[in-house]
Amino acid sequence: AMLAYGMDLLKEGDYATALDLFEKVLARDKGFQNRIDTRCGDGLGVLTPGEAEAIIIAGMGSELIADIIKQGEKAARAAKSLILCPHSHPEKLRTFLIKNGYRILSESCVTEDGKFYIIIKAKSGQAEAYSAEELEMGKRALFDDGFDDYVAWMLRSCRAIRDEIERAGGDTAKWDRRIEALEKA
Repeated sequence: AMLAYGMDLLKEGDYATALDLFEKVLARDKGFQNRIDTRCGDGLGVLTPGEAEAIIIAGMGSELIADIIKQGEKAARAAKSLILCPHSHPEKLRTFLIKNGYRILSESCVTEDGKFYIIIKAKSGQAEAYSAEELEMGKRALFDDGFDDYVAWMLRSCRAIRDEIERAGGDTAKWDRRIEALEKA
């Protein structure tokens, strides 16, 4: 479904390459044969450096996205942009990018079925410094859209977790600090 949506966004003459570990997943995309090349392989290893102007990695956790970038570093660094959509822990992906020489260009926040997803656009290059709070939530100035809604959702989530921990008699200090940082955002 996501590939079909993405293909609708391509301009006349644009071409795409879809990569997946499983041939069965790629078989669903055969309807785009005139505009898409499908390759079965692990991560970016099936791309040659410079072959892709933009690389989209989405639908998985931050750790797996970071592993894919590490393993396919030559292709990732040669691309003009990396469009990354982690389904969990975007703060871990921000930390990875900054520590490994990638500059975060922008961020967006989209919602689907009540869940928020962060989309990070990055490229190889000198990273800006990030505070602990900015690693957690992103830099407001880099957000194209949705930052306030994202922070409000995170606040609700953190408060609910904190309340559950408190009811169970647990230590809420970590969550209290996180809520305080979110309230300042």
